[in-house]
Amino acid sequence: MKKLPLTASQRHVLGRLEALAALYFSGERIAGVLPRTSAVIIGESGTGKSFLVAHLGERLKLKVLKVTVGDWMVAGGRTDPCTLETIRQWLTTGERFILHVDELDKVRDQSTAWGLAMLTEMFGLLDRRVSYRGNAKEPWGATHDRALAERVFIVGSGAWQSLWPEQAPRRIGFVFAPPEPKSGAATDIVRRVREARVIPDELFNRVSAEWLVLEPYTAEDFRGIAHGLQLSTEEFDATEAAASGLNFRYVEAALTKIALARRAREAAAASQGVLFPPETV
Repeated sequence: MKKLPLTASQRHVLGRLEALAALYFSGERIAGVLPRTSAVIIGESGTGKSFLVAHLGERLKLKVLKVTVGDWMVAGGRTDPCTLETIRQWLTTGERFILHVDELDKVRDQSTAWGLAMLTEMFGLLDRRVSYRGNAKEPWGATHDRALAERVFIVGSGAWQSLWPEQAPRRIGFVFAPPEPKSGAATDIVRRVREARVIPDELFNRVSAEWLVLEPYTAEDFRGIAHGLQLSTEEFDATEAAASGLNFRYVEAALTKIALARRAREAAAASQGVLFPPETV
């Protein structure tokens, strides 16, 4: 399977994640204070948040435990295992790992007992001090506390999709005008997220002050992907891809369209007794 090139923004964010992870696992204190190393990634749908965290795990040779806000199960709820129990099981191995908490932008309802309990558990994880003690059969003890403090690099992520500047109509198969240059896009979306106050400041105060922004794919990013996939300009228009605002979703849709067209050609050729070599894409 071919490895697609990272976008320029993905390379930058990956570098910062590696730096934060290295600082965290070093246990270094600055003037006796532990730095805030838990990372937050902001990126539109399709910019590769989960992909990049998984890629970080590959580079650091660490497994990744991904949990989402939508699927979070609070301790004491009716569904077992709860999210903290799942984390406890990973801590029991004694191995380092990455905890990826996705969909932070969906932490909205803080007025319910469930929402407040979920936030309390998130705060505890980020503070590396949880009140969850497990049960008699599977307790959470001091070894789990130490493992959470020393062996778990935490990355949060969210799309905040409605806060990104509006794109051109998102359709495939039509000609798009080139997108307007986005000066300061990263600074702008961070400002929008802060001002929206979707989730409490107490959560963001517990993570690295440097929010990592995965910016939308550019035409240059798409050209690199097309080159990596050996796609011709007739098959894949990088300018149209960038203007679509779909990011990697455009690549998925385009490859589906290309694959279907190639199958149709092969079927037509086979009916006439002509054989095609296997496709590489």
